[in-house]
Amino acid sequence: MMCVAVSLTIVPSCKDDETEGENTTTNDNQGNKDENEKEENPGNDNTNNLDKITEDGVFAHITKDEMVLVEGGTYMMGAQDADPNSPNYEANDVYAYYESPVRKVTIPSFYIGKYEVTQDLWDFVMHYDGLAADGSKMEMVEETSLLDVMKDAQNVKIGANYPIGNVSHDDIVKFFIPRLNKITGKSYRLPSEAEWEYAARGGMKDEYTASLGVKGEMKIYSGSNNPSEIGWYVDGATKSEMHEGGKKSPNALGIYDMSGNMFEWCRGFSEYTETEFTDNADDTQWLGMVGVRGGAYIYAESYMRIAKRTAYTPNTKYFFIGFRLAHSVVSE
Repeated sequence: MMCVAVSLTIVPSCKDDETEGENTTTNDNQGNKDENEKEENPGNDNTNNLDKITEDGVFAHITKDEMVLVEGGTYMMGAQDADPNSPNYEANDVYAYYESPVRKVTIPSFYIGKYEVTQDLWDFVMHYDGLAADGSKMEMVEETSLLDVMKDAQNVKIGANYPIGNVSHDDIVKFFIPRLNKITGKSYRLPSEAEWEYAARGGMKDEYTASLGVKGEMKIYSGSNNPSEIGWYVDGATKSEMHEGGKKSPNALGIYDMSGNMFEWCRGFSEYTETEFTDNADDTQWLGMVGVRGGAYIYAESYMRIAKRTAYTPNTKYFFIGFRLAHSVVSE
């Protein structure tokens, strides 16, 4: 984790009508890449307005190191029999029903943040009153710092690399992301639940996930079967409090804190069926709810399970719910 004023969660450069520049992954044949699929550029637009913002240090880390390309593939989504805390063992959990049946899901390639969105990034974007990437003037949204509100929350820490919390799904998709996209000229979004779970399982980098459960060992949590290796949660031995991102081990894709520390808002919430499907960033809000994933520092390790589902109305705010950003891979 970098030691700077602000840590970005994900930083692909993204223009829906034009993508050029350096890719996340490089190889000797990069110049011969299929013209039908162009991966996002990790921040080499360098428009005049972005240069000014970068000089302030806020977007100093718009680099490929702040994003992870999740290569597409097919996996089994949901609580599987090998999961010791599957619905069979959580009969009293109101959300256990929503973790089954296990279904086969195909995920197109996408980008997801290596870290959760930080407090400073949120504060900057919501208070920004300079020029947007298109040259238009922007006005700040918040008069009072959200960080001041968070100070009174339970065991919340304030600092550049701590994750943002106490933000609703509506706050994110109606205000923060549109503003971030306008400032940067990019097209960030939230991950769908299927994308989130696929990335948490390690995608095609994880043998069990890639083989549809035929080979390898299923990870109960994102990156390990030992929750203390990869996340922060209530374990009875350590103080339950928010932590900076990236202090535990990452999963197979190099993504941090997908289990523990903060619940993470997803794009939607859908009913599980046995029907196979391809996820294209589904934003269905089944029962008027939006999914949150990953557990939090004030909850037990059972909430950190990759398959664990919880949902809230989109206007809900809790200090232990944050988010990470995602972005599609552009195909032309």
